[in-house]
Amino acid sequence: MSSAMDSYPEDKCSTNGKTGDNDRHDENQYLDLIRHIMTRGHEKSDRTKTGTVSVFGTQSRYCLRNGVIPLLTTKRVFWRGVLEELLWFIRGSTDGKELSKVGVNIWDANGSRSFLDSLGFT
Repeated sequence: MSSAMDSYPEDKCSTNGKTGDNDRHDENQYLDLIRHIMTRGHEKSDRTKTGTVSVFGTQSRYCLRNGVIPLLTTKRVFWRGVLEELLWFIRGSTDGKELSKVGVNIWDANGSRSFLDSLGFT
């Protein structure tokens, strides 16, 4: 059985959005990863007091052929922000001010002085 932890060789990427030898959709890879996180993840509190469950170092690979984007949501998506953040990551930047300058404020709170102080960074 394939799982989210399996590799995704380029030759397995088909044009119909399915993956692997078992003809499994990319959505199943995502759902397998969620199951893995929920069964083996570590709980941690966060600044929002909501908490998180996480697993370190997992990877997922999705076929992007045929215009398929792996996005599961019920909310409107700020596409320009998604693209700006992706390009920021690709450039290797760690300066959140670069994103703020182009109207992407998702990292503003995580780089604030009060947030860093709360983690013990001075």
